[in-house]
Amino acid sequence: MDLYKSLKGKAIKSRIVWIILLIVLALGFAGAGRENYENKNKTLPDLNTQTGSELKKFDWYEVELNYLVDTYATDKKGNYYITALGTDNTFLGVYIPKNQIEEADRIVDETWAYINGTSSSLSSQTLKGRGPLNGMSDKEKQYFIEWFTDAGISEAELEGRVLYLKLDLTEGKSAGSEAVIFFLLAAAAAAIAVILLIRLFTGKYRKNVDAVIERNHLVPELVSEDLSQGLKMGKAVFGQKYALLYQATPVLIDYQDLVWVYKKTETTQHKIYGIIPAGKTVVRSVIFAQQDKTAPGTVVKKEEEGDQIVQHLMQYAPHAIYGYSQEREQMYKMDFDAMRQVVEGRKQNGQQL
Repeated sequence: MDLYKSLKGKAIKSRIVWIILLIVLALGFAGAGRENYENKNKTLPDLNTQTGSELKKFDWYEVELNYLVDTYATDKKGNYYITALGTDNTFLGVYIPKNQIEEADRIVDETWAYINGTSSSLSSQTLKGRGPLNGMSDKEKQYFIEWFTDAGISEAELEGRVLYLKLDLTEGKSAGSEAVIFFLLAAAAAAIAVILLIRLFTGKYRKNVDAVIERNHLVPELVSEDLSQGLKMGKAVFGQKYALLYQATPVLIDYQDLVWVYKKTETTQHKIYGIIPAGKTVVRSVIFAQQDKTAPGTVVKKEEEGDQIVQHLMQYAPHAIYGYSQEREQMYKMDFDAMRQVVEGRKQNGQQL
């Protein structure tokens, strides 16, 4: 086993997926930003000049509305109106944002004045907007049809006169305003991908391993030789003198630095709506507290794997303290120097707990 080749191989495998994902996200955000920006500024087809058969779902259109029949639904963002657009007066929906509702309701009143003959023309006021022609949800379609039914017009009579689509002016209102957000997200994703690539090619993933080798004056070839014959357990290798934990930033453990080794089990009770029990997640790991008080760990699938790791270390690092207790945890937190002194004493006389 070549230590550095192994680290590089693991680093490439663990990071390449994230790098690709981030690049895809950056391209996706950039594309969405460009589309959002273009939807605000590009010239769109005028909905009033199209026939019903020419209208395409999800395409963007601009419109000047002076004919609104009534509202058929409402929600927090705005109101849904019935209108007749295009050269063949096809009925469809228009979703108008809240800040234009007063203007839209005035057009509704003037539309009915024209229909009832109290006005000789449609509203001279127009409501301008742009947006995508989206489909109606089942609920929207139900309310849309119910309005006509209540007006004494059957669904059969509407055949060929209605498109169950709505022009969403709320999206058109926000077009362009979200472009900056999308571009910032694209830049952030691209920046993180570049940082990961730089760390990969400059060997930053090795920093913890290099620090231990430098501090303890180790020979990388001898470390590689020791680990090549080691016990492989999950995402870790345990030799006779050293252990290597494969993590986001791998950790090299010199057994001479070991102070306290113990198994840890964490159980998480999942609940639906914070009340209904919905199963448990059990995570088992082995923790390695070291002379510098860092305590990296490695996850194991089974209790027996943790036992095997502990037994292996007890054979090759007999000076360390093994097993968990509240007293030892308190000692680790409050009087770690005393814990280290115990271990140093064992190194001198070869005793083991």
